[in-house]
Amino acid sequence: MKLLVVRAHPLGSDRSRTMQLADAFVAGFRQSHPDALVEDINLYAAAVPEIDLDLLTGWDAPKAGEPFVHLGPMQQAKLTLRELHDAVPELRPGRRWPTPCGTCRSPPG
Repeated sequence: MKLLVVRAHPLGSDRSRTMQLADAFVAGFRQSHPDALVEDINLYAAAVPEIDLDLLTGWDAPKAGEPFVHLGPMQQAKLTLRELHDAVPELRPGRRWPTPCGTCRSPPG
């Protein structure tokens, strides 16, 4: 079983009852499901790139066989921001991802 917790609140548990409730839920879930995989992501602490035309067309280029080095500089820069990709496997598209060195690899399992 998997649980994805996405926190989209600027305050931490020390100042927010909503985050205290989220913490209590996650703690209770972990206690009742000790074998579950829990991914707890705070969007205010993660570098989440804006999904714009550069990013959308850049995602499609490797799928179409276009080399990473043929993408524009803005596309290359945006595609190398991998924090969201690394943090949230469920959001990874089923295509090849460029790496900062300019090669492509399949996304991990």
